[in-house]
Amino acid sequence: MRLAQCGRRRLSGHSRGWRLRLAAIAGCSVAAAAAIMPISAPGALAQDAAGTLAIRIPPSITAKAATDAILPIQVGPPGAIPPRSFVSIRGLPPAIGLQEAHAVGPGWWAIPLSALPALSATVPAGVSGQSKIVVSLIATDGRLLAQARSLLVIGPGQGAAAATPAMPDAGAEEKRARAERLLARGEAYLANGNIMGAREFFGRAAEGGLAAGALRLAATYDPVVLTQMKVQGVAPDLTLARKWYARARELGSTEATEPLTRLGAE
Repeated sequence: MRLAQCGRRRLSGHSRGWRLRLAAIAGCSVAAAAAIMPISAPGALAQDAAGTLAIRIPPSITAKAATDAILPIQVGPPGAIPPRSFVSIRGLPPAIGLQEAHAVGPGWWAIPLSALPALSATVPAGVSGQSKIVVSLIATDGRLLAQARSLLVIGPGQGAAAATPAMPDAGAEEKRARAERLLARGEAYLANGNIMGAREFFGRAAEGGLAAGALRLAATYDPVVLTQMKVQGVAPDLTLARKWYARARELGSTEATEPLTRLGAE
């Protein structure tokens, strides 16, 4: 069962537990980052309060559709990085996937440090345009250690005509940003073991049209997931689990298909 949208392969129970922890930490950390640390300029060196940890990334990264693009991200110095820290990337086009990484939400990924040297993005055919990406170094306790940003520029693949990118809808972007903030608050409640509080914020994120919100809400009713989390005093509800997994699928989540099949969707 997947609590966050992650990977396309079925993972072991141990990997799911690690993925859940990453998703919860990432949700809390991104919410905290917005309040305590401004995003650095593109390509800049971002450091923690002690001025030691830093993220290096080019001001812009160029890729082509229907290819794998290398994402040159460096974090250091190695000796100063707390154990089990990881990197979070936000702002990628939802259709893009990262190898050896775990999806937290659409365009939002958690990457173990061991995967950085060979980190690449799979860009499907038909994807083009520019995306501002935010790269964060996050400690296992949720602290934001460093942050930087870059511009991902995706051109058409060989033999394809360049498409004119559509103008962004400011209202839709604000609605999505609000839903993602609600999702992050739900992750914070979940990380603290407050299932009821998490459900409230996941539900509001789902009502805002966020597939990850519906997926996470469904997971809090899923008996298999609750057992894996070793939750006590919270009753599962198959009907609500199916309902919100189905809603997540309607909103574009491919990760909802497996639990719907497992739960016997009506």
